[in-house]
Amino acid sequence: MTATPNELLRRLPAIDELLREPAGERLCASHGRDFTTGVLREIVGAARERLLADGADALPQIDGAVLLDRLERRLLALTTSSLRPVFNLTG
Repeated sequence: MTATPNELLRRLPAIDELLREPAGERLCASHGRDFTTGVLREIVGAARERLLADGADALPQIDGAVLLDRLERRLLALTTSSLRPVFNLTG
């Protein structure tokens, strides 16, 4: 039996549920709740689109631990400076 799109979408964890996980609380404490929530909404939105496109094949990608891992990596990428110190030796 094939799951309907609505049944698949119901398997996505709630944003608040993810933020109440120990990893979610830690990320909120270090990056701020509003910023973390916004980034998590983007990640869950992308997971929702993938779930609708790929169907049940995408179910392993919507696990709460997988989404929180993506959140942590995304927050790190957004908050890490890309500037590197250089020496101006042009004289």
